[in-house]
Amino acid sequence: MKKRIITGLLAAVMAFQAPTAVFASESSQTAISPLAITEENEGEEALGGLVFDAGLEPAASAPGWTPEVNRLEAEAGEEQALKNTQDYGLIWPYTEMKGRKLWRGEKTKLYFNLYSRGSSADQYIIKLYQGAGTNGQVLGDVPKYFPGQKGFWVQTLGLNTEAFDPGTYTVECWALSYINGAYTETPNSRTSFQFQVVNDRIPLQSISMNTTGKQMRAEQEMEVKVTLSPADTTDDPMVKWSSTNEAAVVAYEGLYSSHTGGVAAKGNGIAYITAQVGGKAATCIFAVSPQTDLDFPFSDILIDTNNWKYVNTKYVYSNGIMNGISGTNWFKPDDPLNRAMFATVLYRMANSPATSFSNRFSDVKDKQYYSKAVIWANDKKIVSGMGDGSYGVERNITREQIAKMLYEYAKSSGKDVSARKSLDSFTDQSSVGNWAKEYMQWATAEGLISGKPNAGGGYRLDPKGEATRAECAKMLTIFDQKYK
Repeated sequence: MKKRIITGLLAAVMAFQAPTAVFASESSQTAISPLAITEENEGEEALGGLVFDAGLEPAASAPGWTPEVNRLEAEAGEEQALKNTQDYGLIWPYTEMKGRKLWRGEKTKLYFNLYSRGSSADQYIIKLYQGAGTNGQVLGDVPKYFPGQKGFWVQTLGLNTEAFDPGTYTVECWALSYINGAYTETPNSRTSFQFQVVNDRIPLQSISMNTTGKQMRAEQEMEVKVTLSPADTTDDPMVKWSSTNEAAVVAYEGLYSSHTGGVAAKGNGIAYITAQVGGKAATCIFAVSPQTDLDFPFSDILIDTNNWKYVNTKYVYSNGIMNGISGTNWFKPDDPLNRAMFATVLYRMANSPATSFSNRFSDVKDKQYYSKAVIWANDKKIVSGMGDGSYGVERNITREQIAKMLYEYAKSSGKDVSARKSLDSFTDQSSVGNWAKEYMQWATAEGLISGKPNAGGGYRLDPKGEATRAECAKMLTIFDQKYK
């Protein structure tokens, strides 16, 4: 992000242009424009089809941030060049404003970045033309004063497209700095872009991110980019960024475009970062871990040898027993595992022996990822059905079902499964199904199931509770270490 800001600022001082005429103050704009400014109840100033927000908000609003200028001044070799740019105010549009399509009849906003050098006498101008260039009819122009506080800011331009005919329109903007008693146009600051007004709405279908997340180090920062589908949607494209855990990772809007956001690691923890556009959202997950493991790919588990989820997930992943969620960097440790997945895990542990498919269960069709695994497990009497002709492919597996499947797998492999332990010490032992008691006695004797603590003391088996992926990883780790 630092180099993007430097590039944008330096570009503004590469060439010097002759000073331009200064627009009248806001209180006397009717002298140069046939359109009058009226105050709206929302606290905005309206100029025909243009609406400017009355208030300005700092662009860098992430907790603990200082203005980017202060941070950039510390860059060796670039400090003096950056200081030179501070002799001028700057304005430039958000990149996603360029080439936008707007549905005729909607109210929308265009967004501009400002850099104020701290002089409230400086001005910036935003001008609207009809047509694909600055030679067309001027529909409106408004000068505004820069805020007196030095730093980066955001200005929004409201457009009520009911006042527009379908076609192409051009927005031009530039800045004027008050220096030595005279106004000077900021060198190379004048820029323009086009947008289109169309008759038919183009709704936003989905948004996506360029990452699903990753492990981060404390104080590390990263960029996250958002892509809209379709790209030419007429819906408002501005992205709202949020974090579920700002103590771990802060999310903030990019300087030039809200389609490029930033994440900054603050402290150990896991954070879900969401980018939302209208009613559509995309999410990535970042973990700031106290330890480093370059071979551990998952971004939703803290890397810490004291974290049982990490230790067991690391084992099953490294040994090819369990994988993460396809197409992501997630393991989803707290999500349930279904019966199809667990049969596949056992099949993988057995090195995926050759198996011929046959129709045995109503919900197990050929050429699914689990098809051969379920048939193999049924051949080995590791699994049976649900009693209704189905296997229960999509049903989440329970703890007592896992106990049975692991027991039968070990038995089919010729392992000793004679160990037993009384269930009397568990507060819910009576809830264990009669068919599952032997399996649960064996699983507790082998340490595969150790019980869950009760709020009031003691432990429960939770035999019919759904097992999470992390719990399955732990059971499989213990099982594999004992029986392989």
